[in-house]
Amino acid sequence: MPMLDVDHLHWLSDRECWRRLEITDEDWAAFRGLLTAHRPLDGVRGGLHHFALVVYDEDNRLPVNIIPHQYIVDGEGRIVPDNMAGLTREERHDFDRIMRSGRYGPGDEARITDIRNKMSAAYKLPRGARAAIRTMLRDNPKRGSAAEAFVNASDPVERA
Repeated sequence: MPMLDVDHLHWLSDRECWRRLEITDEDWAAFRGLLTAHRPLDGVRGGLHHFALVVYDEDNRLPVNIIPHQYIVDGEGRIVPDNMAGLTREERHDFDRIMRSGRYGPGDEARITDIRNKMSAAYKLPRGARAAIRTMLRDNPKRGSAAEAFVNASDPVERA
């Protein structure tokens, strides 16, 4: 399976807009402390931070998934330990597998719905962030994709 292109976005709450992080997937993994030593991201220190990963199709043009993240970061740029939304190891594995695939296999839609329901409180975006993400997309989301569902969803319980 080919690697899909990903844009890493960071919500700037003081400006109420997204900024594109010029980082690699390896940089993102290091920020999260996954499979490598931690490395902070430029401009991400102390406080609550929102991110979105926009996953593109095989042609690197159409968004197929948008994955919000919310982390509390300490003064050294590390994610504080208790930011996994209460997911089990199996749930984290399934979530990662389904999100990376960009499409649903048998049983995946029900599984991801269950996981997202469990995670929803931990990953609510700030007011205006969902609408603003459209300005960061290379093109309209692929029809029928998780990205299309994300941008079209209304989220009446956005954080103030």
